[in-house]
This record gives sequence, structure tokens and C-alpha cells, in this order.
Amino acid sequence: MLIELLDKLEEERVKNGWSQTDLASKLGISGNYLYRLRAGDRNPGVPFLSIVMREFPHLKPLVISYMENSGNHQE
Repeated sequence: MLIELLDKLEEERVKNGWSQTDLASKLGISGNYLYRLRAGDRNPGVPFLSIVMREFPHLKPLVISYMENSGNHQE
């Protein structure tokens, strides 16, 4: 599920002509953190996922699904 979300973010990056650094900046993270998410070395936290939903509202259902399936949500 995380890979699907990251793939969608990559599609947004390409569609908008952004660099990896541009996308990372828009998401409030470092390029290194974005790389580590993609490599599976990191799991996104609620703050990151909240930013994704704010910046890319059409991805909200995917983010919510990820949060429900990963247990990465607040009750």
C-alpha cells in the first residue's frame, strides 16, 4: 500500500515537472527521507501523511487506506 502511495506521489512529481527536491520540499521532508521511504527504510508518520492529504486531496482515500491497514493512525 505504501508503494502505491509513493508511486502516486511520483506521478504527481512528473506531471508537475518537479524535481525530487521540489516534491520533498512540498511535503515538508528532506530528499533523503523521501528516498528512504521509497527504499523501505522508513515508514511515514501521521504528520507526513497529513501533509500528503492537504497537498494532494485526491490522494486522501489512499492515505486513509494505508493508515487503516498499517495501524498508523490515532484513535
